[in-house]
Amino acid sequence: MRNKHLVVWGVLLIVISCASVEPPRVENGFYINPEYNFSFRIPDGWEMAEGLPEIIKNNIPLSGLIANPQDSSIKVTCSDLKNNRFILVVAKETNIDWTLFETYPVIISNSLDEEFARLKREHLKRSGVYDISYEIYKGKIQNCDGKCKAIKMDFRVQDFMGTAYGIFYISKYWNTYICFLFYVTPDELNTPSLMVFEKVVDSFQHR
Repeated sequence: MRNKHLVVWGVLLIVISCASVEPPRVENGFYINPEYNFSFRIPDGWEMAEGLPEIIKNNIPLSGLIANPQDSSIKVTCSDLKNNRFILVVAKETNIDWTLFETYPVIISNSLDEEFARLKREHLKRSGVYDISYEIYKGKIQNCDGKCKAIKMDFRVQDFMGTAYGIFYISKYWNTYICFLFYVTPDELNTPSLMVFEKVVDSFQHR
């Protein structure tokens, strides 16, 4: 009987822990994702929606470059529909031990460099992908107090071009996540346009 009670309590604890994850929310101009422990400021006047907008699905072959369009890792899209500007947000937990970033930064940097070189070779073979460049970002994500490492990537896909930051960060539970912020637009990436995106990146926080 005692063992049966232990099993019941174990099941209840699992159910309670699963149910305790808060859904994403918008609060004081910030998008907050409690499950993946990050937040960022939404640009003024931009709309938020889950998944990918139709214009992206139908016109840009981003599958694989960002993720499968049906992939649950695509968390949310910020859209400036008037100017066809989009920020796509992808988040995943990784199996990277955060201490490796701090203990072996050169090894991690080389490993990431090799991985992105491989991805570039693969994607440039695909129809519609014209150019991809990348670098291990040397700057600092403003509000991440040293607990973020970033990769910056620029790309052109058909008539759209974009830039992205892949941000590795550690949560308060010591899980290591990666959040990709992809900025996509049919226009040239002019300075005022990029400044909007850079402010979003700089507002990124792990929680």
